[in-house]
Amino acid sequence: SLFIGASGAGLAYSGAAPSNMYLRGENFQFNTPAATFTGNAQITVAGNNPLVTFQHQLTGYPTMILRGAAAQTAPVLQVEDSTQAVKTVIKADGSVGIGTASPASRLHVPWISGDTTTTATFGSNNASNNQIAIFAESRTNTGIYASSISGTGLAAVSASGRAVDAFGSGSGIGVHAASVSGPGIVARSA
Repeated sequence: SLFIGASGAGLAYSGAAPSNMYLRGENFQFNTPAATFTGNAQITVAGNNPLVTFQHQLTGYPTMILRGAAAQTAPVLQVEDSTQAVKTVIKADGSVGIGTASPASRLHVPWISGDTTTTATFGSNNASNNQIAIFAESRTNTGIYASSISGTGLAAVSASGRAVDAFGSGSGIGVHAASVSGPGIVARSA
């Protein structure tokens, strides 16, 4: 084991071969250009919030890069709760799953059984928010496809502008809303 910290010497190891490294103390700072861990490295950080903070000194570079292996099949990033249930995942192909470990599309946010809140919210009701909340464009297919078995397929509300503004150009459909027993589209402008 390799020990670095206040409880031992500045740098010392014990045992036949240093296979583990323990950092003991309050704060640690790497002043070298890079800290590199090779092999089957696992870093565990336990303590009070926040556990890890990344603060960048230069504005022209990313604060963090997660780089997968060539032809990687496992996720590049996986966020789990304390029971190791997956809450968010970024797959190697760039697909993002929020609330699912297996996103079925580029962005997959499923309804979770027992949810009593909205699955996703885009935009805000702030008076200064005058931008498009969702822009959906498809050159040869449907811009927005909404489907419901018993509720509303697509609901849109606007306080001052158009609730739904859809057009199809070329061979596609502007808005396709299907519902078995409820309204296909509900649009209201106050």
